[in-house]
Order: sequence, then C-alpha cells, then structure tokens
Amino acid sequence: MTTPTTPVYGFPYVAEGESMYLWRERNEATLQLLESVLLTKDVAAPGAADLATLAARVTALENKAVAGASVTTVPVVAATGWAVNSSKLRKIGYGMAAMLVTFSRTGANITGVPSNGNIANQDVFTLPTAWRPLHTVAVTTAATGRIAAGYLAGDDLAPGITSGLCRMTAVTVDTASTSIVTGESFDFLAVYPLATP
Repeated sequence: MTTPTTPVYGFPYVAEGESMYLWRERNEATLQLLESVLLTKDVAAPGAADLATLAARVTALENKAVAGASVTTVPVVAATGWAVNSSKLRKIGYGMAAMLVTFSRTGANITGVPSNGNIANQDVFTLPTAWRPLHTVAVTTAATGRIAAGYLAGDDLAPGITSGLCRMTAVTVDTASTSIVTGESFDFLAVYPLATP
C-alpha cells in the first residue's frame, strides 16, 4: 500500500499497518539525532549542544501531541426548548477534539417515549464553527441523567443539516415516566476529527 505524503483528510492520520512508518517519517530528524547520540555514548560523550537540541525536539513532539489540550469553555448554542448547562471542549492534537456538554430540557415535556426509546430527533445544541466535526459521529451519555444517544452532524451532512448540530435520537425508558420532562438533565460525550484542525 502506498502512503500519501499529504493526508487527504485535512488532518494528520495513521493508516492501518502504517503507524510506525508515518511516525518515523514525521520525526525523522529527531530520530537521527537520537541515534547519533546513542551511537556515540560509548565512544565520546555527546556535546551539550546535541543534548540541548534533542531535549528541545522531544519537548516539541510532546507539545505537538497535546496541542491545545487544555479544557476550553466555548459558547455552545442551545436549541429551542433546551439549555446548555456546561460545555467543555478539548483539542487533543493531530486534528482531534473531545466534547462534553451537559444540557437540560426547558421546553414542554416530550411525551410518548416508546418502549424501544427511539424518539423523534431532538435538536439540542450547536457547536461553534471551529469545533465542528469533519464527519458525523455518534454521541452518548457520559455521567449525567438517564442514558441517551444521538449524533453530532459533520461537514458530510451539510448543507442539509448544519455541521456542528447535535441531535438526541434515543433515550432509555424511564419506568416512572414515558416523557422527557422539563428540567431533566443529560450530557453528551464524543471524540472526533475536526473539520478545521
């Protein structure tokens, strides 16, 4: 299999069976320096400049791997009938992002949840443009409220469905109620490739 030198997806990726090849290609200069230091360790001590350069390159690689990794609070826009209680988005490097959004029902009760939990799609919130996914991904409950599932629309669904729109498509059946009631809270978690890394 021939590996493209420029990824076609718009973000660095590793194809199946090619991880070491691509990793070495990206980090060739650092590996060469490391090899030269290791090869000379029994012959002559590496110079301070070599060690400093190696340390700087290792640090740069570490920073690249976690670029933008701090948790960021961004203005996630709630859909009508819903409120966003909290939102945490994280860029975790190499064009990937993680999302955790907690939201609650503010509109009227959504009644008639069927026994299989498959509800009419509910638009719940939209992510800012910089955080939209490249491809549509599934979202699921992380910790808050009853278990729910849905999807985060990617660029592949646009323009029919807005990229970054999150929809709830199913919930577990609550034995006490066949409704999603006003004030009920949920959260959605997803990890996905960014449309614009």
